[in-house]
Amino acid sequence: IDGEHLVLAATDRFRLAVRTLDWAPARADISGELLIPARTLAETAKSLDAHGEPVEIALDPEGGRLLGISTAERRTTTRLIDADFPKFRSLLPKSHTSLASVEISPLLDAIRRVSLVTDGNSPVKLDFSEGNLTLSAGGSDLGEAKEQLPCAFAGEPLVIAFHPSYLKDGLGSIGTDRVVFGFNQASRSAILVPEPSELPEQSTDGTFPTPESTFTYLLMPVRLPG
Repeated sequence: IDGEHLVLAATDRFRLAVRTLDWAPARADISGELLIPARTLAETAKSLDAHGEPVEIALDPEGGRLLGISTAERRTTTRLIDADFPKFRSLLPKSHTSLASVEISPLLDAIRRVSLVTDGNSPVKLDFSEGNLTLSAGGSDLGEAKEQLPCAFAGEPLVIAFHPSYLKDGLGSIGTDRVVFGFNQASRSAILVPEPSELPEQSTDGTFPTPESTFTYLLMPVRLPG
């Protein structure tokens, strides 16, 4: 919490999601960090069912480790976690050697289809080049599947692999028709952000600045054999 800005972040060590919101605090100078059980917060949000009504968030005035969330019809209280969250901002890259823009709906369909020849946990390989994205999976006794999609791509061609469920979770959270991927190396985390109105231009050092966004999904790749 930093004044009128509220940042939510969650991680399971394989991926990191960060969402920035504007809110109306009781005091403009309020600040603080709260660690809340993710499942509890998600279930609370579903149960409130506010339908556009304001949601109020309150801390225990006695300094206890309690958080209150309420609407006009419902109130709930949860205990905070007494621990430190990772310093996640340092994990988010400021620039990338490659950027790709892909339409989300056909990409999700392609991931589902190529994953049919895997056991569900095997990675999906993404081969990015100018104008094209080739997805592939399998290669064992179950067979191999490949699909090709159009994409807008700038930078060095790249082959990278992801856990299909983690990739689909990120794509399903973007909220726009197209997603922008930001890459540095196939062995380093990639970011997924909603496509902005204009993609950033290449800097003089040959890299691309991270597009400004209120939502960022950082995803660890799966190491490919060899």
